[in-house]
Amino acid sequence: MKKRFFFVFIFILLLPAMVSATTITVTGIGVRLTWDANEPAPDGYRVFVRVEGQEFDYQKPAWSGAGTMAEIFLPAVEEDTTYYFVVRAFEGDLESADSEEVTLIGTSELNKEYSITVPGIKRIKGEN
Repeated sequence: MKKRFFFVFIFILLLPAMVSATTITVTGIGVRLTWDANEPAPDGYRVFVRVEGQEFDYQKPAWSGAGTMAEIFLPAVEEDTTYYFVVRAFEGDLESADSEEVTLIGTSELNKEYSITVPGIKRIKGEN
């Protein structure tokens, strides 16, 4: 099976996201991985995550599904820690080798507190 990582996009997940909040604290990040589909299409794909110095745990995928995009939530990202991601295709009990590894290096910019101002709502009376 041909494996190719196509695109990695990192987005910040803001929690809690309440309209009346004046401070939003980032409690983790979401990582979006996309890749080219295999030909012929397998039953699905599995994404595995590890931290620098650890091995992948192939018994516990971070994501599993039929699509070619995975969104994975990392609840806490450590400063200067490298996170590694690989994708494997599977067909029944068979599983491919790892795709190319993609990395994310944790920075303080990923865990941040933001202050925002929410303007009040003004009601305007219409002419009736």
